[in-house]
Amino acid sequence: MPIAMLVHLSGPRRGATWRLAGDRVRIVEGAHGLLQYAGEVPPAEGTVVLALRRQGSGFHIEPVPGARVWVNGERVHERALAQGDLIEAGDTGILLRYRLVAPERRGYKTVREAVGDCVDCARFGARGPVERLGLLLLGPVYELATQVAPTIRAAALLLVIALVASVGALWQRNLDLQAELDRQLERIEGLSRLLESSERAAFSRQDVESVRSELDFRIDEALARVEALEARSGARSRVIAKASRAVIFLQGSYGFVEPTSGRALRHLDDTGAGAQGLTLRGDGPPLELRYTGSGFVVGNEGLVLTNRHVATPWEFDENARHLIDRGFTPTMVRFVGYLPEIEESFEVRTVLTHTGADLAILRCGDVTEQLEGLSLAEAPPEIGQEVIVLGYPTGMRALLARADRPFVDSIMSAGTIGFWDLAAAMARHGSIRPLATVGVIGQVTAGSIVYDAETTHGGSGGPVLTLEGKVVAVNAAILPEFGGSNLGVPATLAAALLQEATRLDR
Repeated sequence: MPIAMLVHLSGPRRGATWRLAGDRVRIVEGAHGLLQYAGEVPPAEGTVVLALRRQGSGFHIEPVPGARVWVNGERVHERALAQGDLIEAGDTGILLRYRLVAPERRGYKTVREAVGDCVDCARFGARGPVERLGLLLLGPVYELATQVAPTIRAAALLLVIALVASVGALWQRNLDLQAELDRQLERIEGLSRLLESSERAAFSRQDVESVRSELDFRIDEALARVEALEARSGARSRVIAKASRAVIFLQGSYGFVEPTSGRALRHLDDTGAGAQGLTLRGDGPPLELRYTGSGFVVGNEGLVLTNRHVATPWEFDENARHLIDRGFTPTMVRFVGYLPEIEESFEVRTVLTHTGADLAILRCGDVTEQLEGLSLAEAPPEIGQEVIVLGYPTGMRALLARADRPFVDSIMSAGTIGFWDLAAAMARHGSIRPLATVGVIGQVTAGSIVYDAETTHGGSGGPVLTLEGKVVAVNAAILPEFGGSNLGVPATLAAALLQEATRLDR
């Protein structure tokens, strides 16, 4: 009977292999990454991000409320796993490979499997071009050295030694050619100086002035190019510094009520365990699904632009749609925002959502009216144009990662801290600042803008800016299957929605 295994392709356990034992397996995301448990998992261990049930010789994905699971790039709720399926689970997007292995292989990979794991890890698990290149170059070496059968490792070692020797020979050859080129250049420069000195006596005054004029022109042209490059480099810093003050960190939570009785859907007890433990009665806490996102102040009316899936998240959640189909009504429990350099949170309400695009307009009371909003570009961007994406990808995880060490130590020493209290503490400390990434426009259509600036979940709703500080799109979705490209909703669609929202909000 084949052995079912999960191979870690990314994260702290990259390269590790789990053998799936028992009939029910729970994968839990805790403080130290993913952990595997058989049977039910105590809530204190962490958050269940993947539930598996044995089915014959393989396993089947079971639904978990609030879990975000992709198989081969497709969002799934439940599904039977097949040989080689690529699973992405948890908020950090850790990649796992599902395999059924014959017992005689003892867990060793074939060369094809090892190389395939490296390629998929680089495509879907890398956080940028540099890390992607490193995984493609060093990943196969690591896999062949540790994951394949010993006989294949020995052959691979001999191949690597031969490759290193070839590269060393080519490198030495390149150094020899460069040295020869330098010697030839010295000879040419010496001949040029000799020719110049012999011709100088025959130059007329007019010739000298002509040469000097041409030289001045070349110098001015070179200086102009240098100034343009310096201005371009400084433009990023100026745009990021100015626009960051208008980018909002959004925190929300929503639940469900039974419309006839008005009762909230709640957990059976204080443990808050599972969808099977939900009821309309009892003393357990109400069901509350929490999330984070990004938005930004736009225009002069104090309105905030974001994604529709940030303003009304239940429309984009499969588990939520299941409850809605059963007659429950979604309701926003709490919706607040934070701005850099402002210590207190402020209430947020939805003014208007777009019926066809992933856009929404919010109102944040009097706070945003005091800020200078970002301006929308009047024309679409050009392919190849450089853009800056601002937002809060991965939510509070990234904010904590960028905070100074003493503050993080104080948070850890305080023990368990809640979802809302942690954001409030970071705001008081001045640790809420948007993350900026830079990319290039790859495609422009009437309904979407595609670019390669790095971002992930939580960055939805942030602005996509040109080097002139104009918003050309609202960041909306990531496309890991296309090498890390991202989708934004064009500013032209946002402008029309903003005009309608301004009229309704008056």
